[in-house]
This record gives sequence, structure tokens and C-alpha cells, in this order.
Amino acid sequence: ALLVSEGSLRADLVISEVYSAGSSNGTYNVDWFELTNRGSTSIDITGWRMDDNSANFGVAVPFGPELTIIGAGQSVVFMETSSANFANRVTLFNQAWFGADTSSVAFGSYNGSGVGLGTGGDAVNIYDSLGNLRANVTFGAATTGFTFDNAAGLTGAISPTRSMPPSDYLCSRMESDITEVKICYHVDNSYTIASIG
Repeated sequence: ALLVSEGSLRADLVISEVYSAGSSNGTYNVDWFELTNRGSTSIDITGWRMDDNSANFGVAVPFGPELTIIGAGQSVVFMETSSANFANRVTLFNQAWFGADTSSVAFGSYNGSGVGLGTGGDAVNIYDSLGNLRANVTFGAATTGFTFDNAAGLTGAISPTRSMPPSDYLCSRMESDITEVKICYHVDNSYTIASIG
């Protein structure tokens, strides 16, 4: 498989969602963010690191060993947890979001001192192994029941717009040449579809 080289541009890699209040969620109890590879080739994230609003590669913490490749078109949820607790956190996350122990979501981790995402406002900065900034977002105070959704793939400030548990559904947008729809998956395995474009 083709991989994006270390020195290549990564405009296609975006921080597509953040939940800075996950550590007080009550179920999985971890903050998290999602990286999405919008490109046509896989990205090797071996040696990559994340930092919060200190934006300093020198104090950034490494990604865990669970996942080293983000495939073309793939999204990965990175949770703040140790490798020892990783499997349990994945199960609890899936239960909270999908009502089941497993899902098709890919997961990774990060862990270390000083990178807890603040509910009063913070940032996520992603660095490659050479210390180059590859993606970053900033966000304000967390809103109960909403994540910071960056489906637009913005760099910089993002806003809380995506409904999440404890409401009982996960919503996503799907686009075609004809229309744009929002699909909401409920914990009872039903779903609703609404046209939004």
C-alpha cells in the first residue's frame, strides 16, 4: 500500500472532532479527538505526538502503539488513556456511543503529563516524528451533550455542534451530487434520515 512520506504535505489530514469533556462522561471517562485522513493514500503516524494549547513539540506526548497507519478515507478516535486501560476504554466508548461492546470505529491512544483537554477551552496540535505541525484546532468551553465537530476540516477555531450521548444517537452527514442527508443511529439499532440540502 502507498504511504504518505514524512516530508509530504498533509492538508488531507484533519482533526475532525474533539470532546474535551469526555473525562467527566461517566461511562468511558476519557477525553478524545478524531483524526481523519481525507487523502487517497495511507499515512504512517509512527513516532507522531500530540499536545494541547501549549503547542510545544518538546512536551508533546506520543501516540500509543495500538495503531500506526491511518488508511485513506479512514477516521480514528484517539483517547487519552494508557495502553493497559486501552481495551477497556474502547469497550466503554462503544457502549456509550453505539450501545454495544464493539463497533467499526478505529481507535488509538495518547497519554502523558499535561495534555488533558480543558473543558474551559483548549487546543489539539498534532506533530509528526520530525516535529512538524500537521494538524491543529482550538476550541472554547465545552457544552454538555455536544462535541466539537470539525467535519468542514478547518484549521484553527471550531465550535460545539454535534449532539452526542447522553442523548441516544450518533449523527453523521452524507453527501451526494443530489442532496445532503443527516443519518442518526439510535441505541435501539433504529435510525432516522433527514434531508439537509
